[in-house]
Amino acid sequence: MRPGRPTGLAVSGNNKVIINMSGHPISALNAMTVVVKEVIKRLAGVKVDIAEPRVMAKLARGGTLGDEEFARQYRVRVRRVGNDYVIEELPRQGSSLTHTLLMINGLVFTRKGQIIREGDYTEVLLLREPSRE
Repeated sequence: MRPGRPTGLAVSGNNKVIINMSGHPISALNAMTVVVKEVIKRLAGVKVDIAEPRVMAKLARGGTLGDEEFARQYRVRVRRVGNDYVIEELPRQGSSLTHTLLMINGLVFTRKGQIIREGDYTEVLLLREPSRE
């Protein structure tokens, strides 16, 4: 997955869980959101998920999200246009670009080989309330 390629998970001989994560903050965010949260829920015996603020949103402005080789996390700006949600990808998505967290209010996760093109709808995890137009 990108960002967060060095993420790893193992169980030692004495049944201790070992999680390896990148030192880059954005990579660590992705690892926490995708991997660590699920591991903790299983270890704690959580059977019911608490609903996360997710919406279906349309990709705007000629963007393309996705990668043929890796699952990916994209930081996006979400706006509300009428009754629809529209997302814009940030032009730079590097894992060391922590300032981008101030510019976004949503995350999009794609699977390996999944491509989202302009006008396609995709699920967005909201981090903050979207602006309204």
